[in-house]
Order: sequence, then C-alpha cells, then structure tokens
Amino acid sequence: ATDFGYGVGEVEAILTKEDDMADARKRIGKLVAQISGADTNENDPMSASSKLPPLGKLETYLIDRRRDHYDAIIAAGIFKAIHY
Repeated sequence: ATDFGYGVGEVEAILTKEDDMADARKRIGKLVAQISGADTNENDPMSASSKLPPLGKLETYLIDRRRDHYDAIIAAGIFKAIHY
C-alpha cells in the first residue's frame, strides 16, 4: 500500500497449454469481480466493472495531494474526468 492509502493487487495464472487461456481468463475475471465487488458480464468475465471505473494510483494521488495538477491534466484532456 502507498503512503496515501492506495493498494494494488495482481492476479496471474500459469498455464501448461494455450488452450487453457479462455478458462483462465474466466476464472481470473470472476476472482477480480469478487475481490473488487464489481459486476461481471457472463460472456466476458474480464470486463468486470462497477458503475464507474476505479481510479488509478496516479489519479488518486493527484486528486488527494496535487489537485491543481489533476485539474490541469483534466483541462488539457490528458485524463478523462470521472465524477463519483
């Protein structure tokens, strides 16, 4: 975790055959959805999402610690504003 409260996780699957990729993607998608509390699309489990996308580590830091920079980045069109 960062000093500003942001945590990052990673999920991996080790496969012995490329044919196992679809099943691994489905299982990882379901796990990510369970952990994040997101909704999943049964046809595409890797599309796990909530109503709004989560803020990334950089966005979270800028909003909390450097709001003036974040606002300038939004105004310049570098990031897309997400309103919670």
